Amino acid sequence: YSASHMARSRATLQATGDLTLAAYAASDGKLRVLDLTTGKERWSAEAADETVTALAFSPDGKVLASGAGYVESAIRLWDVGTGVELERIQGHRTWVSSLLFSPDGRTLASASGDQTIRLWRMGDSPSASKKPGRDISSPEAPSSRLVATLRGHQLEVWSLALLSNARTLISGSKDGSVLVWDTARARANQDRYSFTTLPKSVRAWCFTRDSKAIIALDQQGRVMRRQGDDFKDTESILEIGSKIFDAFFSENGEFLVATTLNGVIRVWDVEKRTLLSESGTPNVAAFPIVFLPHSPRLLIADLADNDFYIWDAATRQEVRSWPATLNLAQQFSVAFSPDKEWLLMLGEQGAGSLLQLAGGQEVTFTTNVKQVSQVAFSPDGKRFAAVGRLGIGGLWETATQRQLGTFDGFLQGMHSIAFSPDGKRMAIGGNGSEAIKLWDMESLEELVTLPAQGSVFQSSAFSPDGSVLGSSNQQGILHLWRTHVLDDESPNKQ
Repeated sequence: YSASHMARSRATLQATGDLTLAAYAASDGKLRVLDLTTGKERWSAEAADETVTALAFSPDGKVLASGAGYVESAIRLWDVGTGVELERIQGHRTWVSSLLFSPDGRTLASASGDQTIRLWRMGDSPSASKKPGRDISSPEAPSSRLVATLRGHQLEVWSLALLSNARTLISGSKDGSVLVWDTARARANQDRYSFTTLPKSVRAWCFTRDSKAIIALDQQGRVMRRQGDDFKDTESILEIGSKIFDAFFSENGEFLVATTLNGVIRVWDVEKRTLLSESGTPNVAAFPIVFLPHSPRLLIADLADNDFYIWDAATRQEVRSWPATLNLAQQFSVAFSPDKEWLLMLGEQGAGSLLQLAGGQEVTFTTNVKQVSQVAFSPDGKRFAAVGRLGIGGLWETATQRQLGTFDGFLQGMHSIAFSPDGKRMAIGGNGSEAIKLWDMESLEELVTLPAQGSVFQSSAFSPDGSVLGSSNQQGILHLWRTHVLDDESPNKQ
């Protein structure tokens, strides 16, 4: 294989430490292993749909790792002696730019165009007797798994190097930035940021006022109380049936509202385990949006008249109504201030409104958030935040509507937002490896990124005492983190 041929084909080349073997891959996606002592090809295999973009031999020369691009992002492990594909690692979101084994062969580092570096724990040296092509992207895979994800680069990560101490990793980016990482600390932090999940998916959930339990509505229409260690102890509270269009709890789970496909709205007193009210006429376009804080009163949107009204489920009476500034036929998000004095409304394209409930005063404004997914007030009501599915969010001062900061850095969209009870932190729900990002409200800096399972983390909340952070994805899998391990430092970067 001439140097000119390799240059023309944009080849990737890697040799073993003793220079007895070399791996070569061109832009056709085919991987070839050459015996450098004889000059002959030992074996070849299809290693990518388009292009093999990175190669690395394990220190003992028994395993070859190959990275793919640009339509895929798989890392494949090969038995060097036989050419058998042993395992396939999925995790990166786009092409793999660099691969690097630790000196002991127990860790594989991978860099990617998705702006991240990932550390994978390797098992014992594979043998050809293992089942080829086994996907190890799931947590149950025994021989290799994700140890840590390193985030800090703002553009594609192109290169990796390891210092002689075997724990300091150097990475270079497309924008010319070079970052230094303590991989030992990264491994420790990955365990610190571990989560637990409830065994069954939920349609709605919330923490109780004392923070000791979770109230959850499952897919079968059963309301359960979960408490104890990791909220594993269960108690059945209500059964409301599974033919539900939408449902949500009041702030601390005292009340539950559920709507049917034909427009009937039912409200339950969860603590008393009774049906509080039932209203609505079939096929009328009215739906509940949110409970007022600590109240059985609901804000309801009437699409027919483009009106809002507040319904008191305890008295079964309408309290007040008013015409909506926003077009209720389009997507929007709302939130009440903690003191119940203000109603915040934000349309899908960023048009906002603050309505004073007592006096009727309304202030309109515009934001830079598009495809708005959720809005929220800070615990003291002095600030409010909004996030959108385009991956942009912001923070504003309530009194003046002056923008205080912008939140971004998500590869995909933002789907939920929650303030910690002390107002010092904000959690934003994203997707997968960016399930939750924590922000500091004083510095407006991103602190920690928490990976999880699944996508669209659309329901996020802190427990009232701030000890637990919860968020559920679009499949209803509720993830829980203990917040005492979420400090204010970037977990890996030096």
